[in-house]
This record gives sequence, C-alpha cells and structure tokens, in this order.
Amino acid sequence: MTAPTAPVAPVRVLLADDNAVLRMGMASLLASDPRITLVAEAENGLRAVELAEEHRPDVVVLDVRMPEMDGVAAAARMPSGTRILMLTYSEEPEVITTAMASGAHGYLVHGAHSPEEILDAVMSAARGMSVFGPAASAVLLDPARRAAVPPGSGPALPGAAAPPTGPGSPAAALRARRYGLTPREVEILDLMAEGRGNRDIAKDCFLAEKTVKNHINRIFTKLGVTTRGEAISLWLRPPS
Repeated sequence: MTAPTAPVAPVRVLLADDNAVLRMGMASLLASDPRITLVAEAENGLRAVELAEEHRPDVVVLDVRMPEMDGVAAAARMPSGTRILMLTYSEEPEVITTAMASGAHGYLVHGAHSPEEILDAVMSAARGMSVFGPAASAVLLDPARRAAVPPGSGPALPGAAAPPTGPGSPAAALRARRYGLTPREVEILDLMAEGRGNRDIAKDCFLAEKTVKNHINRIFTKLGVTTRGEAISLWLRPPS
C-alpha cells in the first residue's frame, strides 16, 4: 500500500511595486495560482525590506523604480535565503547588471512574458533556479558586462524566449478569442494593465479620449466587469 504524500506548502510571495493599479493586477494574478500564497504587498523598496524581515517570504517580486528605496537597493537588503525576482519595465543593461550584482535571482520585463510564464518564473525562483528574460540574457551573454554578475547566474530558463503578451501574441490571442475582443481592445487592455490612464492611452493609440472611454466600456461589457481593477485582474488571470 502506497503511503499518502504530504501536501506541498504554497510558495510564500511578497510583491513590491509603487504602481497601485499594476500591483493590484499582479496581486490578483499571484492569488489566482493555488501554488502561491501572497503574504504581503509593498508600495516602495523600504517597506518591502521591512515586510520581508517580518514575513520571511520564499520569493520577493520587486519593481526597479520605486520611491523611498529602489528595487535594486532593496534586493541587496533582503533576508538571507529569500529568492528575488525583478519584474519591471526597465531594460537598461546597467540596471540589469546592478540588480543581479545586488542578489537578484531573476529578471523579467513586463510585456515580454505571459501571465502563465510569470507564475512559472516565481515557482522556478522558489525552487532555486535563475530565471532571466531576453533583456537579462543579453547582458549575461555580453562578456564585458558578465564580469559584474555573480557566479552561478545561469542563462535564460523557460520563458526567456517567450512571445510577448501584446496584440498578436498567442497568449493575448487566446484571451481575445475567449472574450470576443478586437485587436484595439486588446491593445487598450494591455495599456490599462501597465497602469496607463485614459489620457495616456489616447496619446499612445492616437485616439480621442472619449473614444478610449467607449472602448473601455465595451471591454467591461465583454468581460462582464464594472471596474478597471476587475478588468485587469481578469485579463491577467491565466486561462483555466
């Protein structure tokens, strides 16, 4: 008779990002995965360090550009044994190199990975693997910059060469078909998930702000939601 296996404890994650809308969407994404428990959220690097000391998470997901203390400085102050995954819009080689030199075990750029790949990256980091997206991988392959990176930072792991999540990508196309979204609505939803307001979206898409509002109202109807946060949460949720 086979002995029952003990349940695997969820990975405990701390999330830090100063963009409240983006943080809410990421928190919802993390909470949607039964393998993960979101133990705390921080709006700046200093608070992230304090909460990490208090909760001792398995993985800390950090943005780079935050007030009080940036994510790179926070990474260097995390408790021993905590795995650090940078998730940010910053692609500058200098920032990537400094983050890895400060102890980051992974570096992903928003928009270069699907929600499913982000969740898998968190799990990989928790298992002790290094997870680097295309931008960070390019730094690792540059001999001049490689010297500044700690030994053991391996090449990009699954997800590094993943397609973007923007309009036309497989992940976005699947969600668009599910909800009957047009390419323009997908584009606007992606910008909403980045924390952009209607005025910025209008500028990026070369639309009138009223037209953007009309698109968002149609998006709400198709998704069956009534708020921006609900729309972003549903859009970032991995397909079941």
